[in-house]
Amino acid sequence: MRCTFGGSRKSMEKLCSNKKLIFCTIALFLTTYTFVGNPWKQVFSHEPLFALGTRLVRNDTEMETSMVSHPLRKPISSNHTGVNILLYWTHYQDRPVFYNGLGQKPFSGCPVKNCLTTANRSLLRQARAVLFNGFYMNATDLPEHRRQDQQFVFYMMESPMRKVNLLNSLDYFFNITMTYHRHADVFSPYGTTVAGKQTGELPEFSKRVRAAAWVVSHCSTHSKREEYVQKLARHLVVDIYGRCGTLKCPSDQGGGRNAEACYRTLAASHFFYLSFENSLCEDYITEKFWHALRAGIVPVVRGASPESYRRVAPPNSFIHVQDFASVQLLATYLTSLMENRTAYESYFAWRNSYRVGWYPAFCHLCAYVSRKQPTKSVKISEVWGIDRSCVRPDVTDKE
Repeated sequence: MRCTFGGSRKSMEKLCSNKKLIFCTIALFLTTYTFVGNPWKQVFSHEPLFALGTRLVRNDTEMETSMVSHPLRKPISSNHTGVNILLYWTHYQDRPVFYNGLGQKPFSGCPVKNCLTTANRSLLRQARAVLFNGFYMNATDLPEHRRQDQQFVFYMMESPMRKVNLLNSLDYFFNITMTYHRHADVFSPYGTTVAGKQTGELPEFSKRVRAAAWVVSHCSTHSKREEYVQKLARHLVVDIYGRCGTLKCPSDQGGGRNAEACYRTLAASHFFYLSFENSLCEDYITEKFWHALRAGIVPVVRGASPESYRRVAPPNSFIHVQDFASVQLLATYLTSLMENRTAYESYFAWRNSYRVGWYPAFCHLCAYVSRKQPTKSVKISEVWGIDRSCVRPDVTDKE
């Protein structure tokens, strides 16, 4: 037996004698593996992994039964052929807190379709990317290891005001950001505007008899929107629906909740919808705004800057509170629109040239992780910090 992997020939031959062959084998094995210094970048040891077969699969059960029996000699890399597994890591009350569905069906209409979502943590080692919902993350429930080529995705649809303490301790843990902010690696807004014609008929102007409606479930917010509504209600009638009001949408009476039906009901009787966000943060424009546009009711907005809304909304489709020197002047303008059908309906002219819908963010995520690219680490405390993108109510509001 001869070994020439290091040291003098005489000493190595002595070490690698038949009697000590097992020790030589262990030494050679250990020299082939290294770990990076950053604790969040530790790689899995190269234990045998199992590859997915070439046939595409539809759900967790079929995926597990379609595993072929031969082990891989190295981790699955970013340029492998086959299915990219996207693992939903974060759970809340034993359910994955993502709303895209499981299996390959969510990607059926995507340009890049070779992705599969799962909540099965036993597939961590095979996963191309692991998704963490920042709002529900628990510091005591994180993977202990990761492959060097594996992407950890920070997914967040709430504003930085809602979750900051945990995230400050996770600098360089994530590789990809997937948020509503326009500078995210994978842009994931609540809605989008494209060329086309908006479907659905507009409610009749003559049947709109109420001024403004507001559906709200969080009664005390960082944005102090509840205080702004109180001021507005001194000059204009505001009907408040949900947990913070006395009214309920007729579509909710049966115990179920149908947001689209609720907004259509409000549009049939109201001129305006108060799309007021719980935080005043850049690009933070939630589903309330998009529901109002689709339903045919003019949204009065308070949240992100006017520029943020103009970047994503159809032209002349909303009224921003910051465009008025005071709450009273805003109320005066809204009243004037209620009395002028031509002026009011000019806010719907966009429907002949544009349409609004939901953004296929997970299609973009699939395409993103399918591309071969260098792995980076994100300093999340800077990317998702309050000081970077949010303002206090007293900075934007005008009396």
